[in-house]
Amino acid sequence: MIQTSLAKRLALIAAGGLASCLFAAVASSAAEIKVLTSVALTSALNEIAPNFEQATGNKLNIGYSLIADIRKRMLDGETADVIILSRPVMDELDKQQKFASGRLQMLLPRRLR
Repeated sequence: MIQTSLAKRLALIAAGGLASCLFAAVASSAAEIKVLTSVALTSALNEIAPNFEQATGNKLNIGYSLIADIRKRMLDGETADVIILSRPVMDELDKQQKFASGRLQMLLPRRLR
């Protein structure tokens, strides 16, 4: 029950983050949106992705991997439209200037990490 509740909260946070990050894409035209995130969000994002795609006309290309792998890929220069990772890794990538200026950064509340 606790894990189900946590998964639902993570799904809501992820959905809110996707919506917040994509207003410009939705307003202009359909787009393919590259998302990089931890395998921990697989079931949550797989559940909400079809509804998001249907509502916006945008296609989600979601890449799931271990946080350490995504961190390395980002440090090696890979980019994505939406990145959902733990706060310490996001902070590290921010210090390494791996995010575009003016980006919206969404971090999980401490109680969900």
